[in-house]
Amino acid sequence: MTTVRDELTVREREIAQLVACGRRNAEIAAELRIARRTVEWKLTRIYRKLGVRSKVGLAAQIATGESLLAAVERHATEAHAQEPWRWGPSLDDLRGQVVQLGRRVETIERSLGTRRGA
Repeated sequence: MTTVRDELTVREREIAQLVACGRRNAEIAAELRIARRTVEWKLTRIYRKLGVRSKVGLAAQIATGESLLAAVERHATEAHAQEPWRWGPSLDDLRGQVVQLGRRVETIERSLGTRRGA
């Protein structure tokens, strides 16, 4: 399995770790003594490399070593295996719900005029 460590440069790993700690772009820039715009550019590259779309997804991947969708899928599969009578929706249903939720978040962000990961 490819890890975050394998995918990212040293500087990208530093930025990703600071994002996972909840730091804002300006705080990251100040701590690393680089321009805020450089942080934004690096985050774009990090998102692309790891296949995430937001700081939340990045933090989840850093924390668990897997993407947010993979974590949801793993949890759903484990829960269903333990108590199948309790869990109605299938894994495909859950995937659809995750996709719909992502679209709703994007719609809300657009209406508020905000950008993900900023």
